[in-house]
Amino acid sequence: MIRKYKKIIVDMVLNICATALPLMILQLVIFPLIARKEGNENYGTILTVISLVTIVSGSLGNSLNNIRLIRNQDYEKEKICGDFQLLIFAEMIVSAIVVGISSIQYCLKFIDYIFVVIMAIIWTYREYAIVTFRIRLNFKGIVVNNLIMVLGYLLGLFLYFLWGHWQIVYILGMSFSMAYIAKTSSIVSEKAKRTKYFFRIGKELVLLVIASVLVNLLNYADRMIIYPMIGATAVSVYYASTLFGKIVSSAVAPINAVILSYISQKEFVSKKLMLIVIGSASVTAVVGYKLCILLAHPALQLLYPDWIDASMYYVPIMTAVAMITMISSVLNPFILKFCSMKWQLVINFSVLCCYVGLALLLARVYGLMGFCVSVLVSNILKLGILIILGFNSSRQETVK
Repeated sequence: MIRKYKKIIVDMVLNICATALPLMILQLVIFPLIARKEGNENYGTILTVISLVTIVSGSLGNSLNNIRLIRNQDYEKEKICGDFQLLIFAEMIVSAIVVGISSIQYCLKFIDYIFVVIMAIIWTYREYAIVTFRIRLNFKGIVVNNLIMVLGYLLGLFLYFLWGHWQIVYILGMSFSMAYIAKTSSIVSEKAKRTKYFFRIGKELVLLVIASVLVNLLNYADRMIIYPMIGATAVSVYYASTLFGKIVSSAVAPINAVILSYISQKEFVSKKLMLIVIGSASVTAVVGYKLCILLAHPALQLLYPDWIDASMYYVPIMTAVAMITMISSVLNPFILKFCSMKWQLVINFSVLCCYVGLALLLARVYGLMGFCVSVLVSNILKLGILIILGFNSSRQETVK
């Protein structure tokens, strides 16, 4: 038993390192350098486009990733293979079309427009294919994979300063990652055929994609709402104010991946475990909040000196948002596994309606601070719903 929990803890640490590595390079090295070269207006537009691709491609690829992880045992028991290559190819086409159409409004140069579409396609496949390591509980493989992706990012940064196209950073980083996955796994070379589970998996995928789009809208649509209402410069100021809160909360995302990887093999969860999870996440959130507040000013002075005065005004409230989001993200794997998939849709749609409604109202009256308050309220609502569902699911296997 001790050995089992030791392995889980080691896997969590490995996955935190794997996630933190590219995140730190992007947030603390690459983005600040791009910001200084591009200026407020262009950088705000770049952040908005990245948010768009994250919402679309990230939602599509990661949803299929989770479906494959949860349902993989069904395929292995019957020794069949299929469905997922067909579904990921369909997702790549959808990603290219949606991102392509949506990017038109940002008035990109033709070559930049093409690069954004290519970035979206590779992003979608990479988000799915990384599941090969999660299925095998090979979190060392994820560390190596992300290290290779960082090398691609850094090479892309070098080429960006030569050519001036920021998309090459993501294209090379994710291409390096895909090359390693293709070399170490058979997931890329699986046959594109349909099995008896195709329509069942497809139905679950549609529900989870919609839910994932909604949750990514909650996480990234801030820039897409701020951009037309308050301006590109406000996007840059807002982003800087959320920087360290998102880094700390994002560090918990790999813990969620490990949790889902392990509980995908279980049939129920105890109420005691739910209390431990909620308590541990809450303590981590309090510590994370204090750490972010302590580091925010010197860090922003170094990374974003042009926006520090404006950004520090919003740091306390946006750091609180990030910590609440972190607690919610720790609970969500249990809801994903033990509750009906429809709850993902119900939760995220309800919270998004609250978010957008309050944002449109408060941002017009109180500007960027009003928008921040709307984000805080909607995230508190989501956490409350997840806690209720979590305790309900601890008494039964599914919620119907």
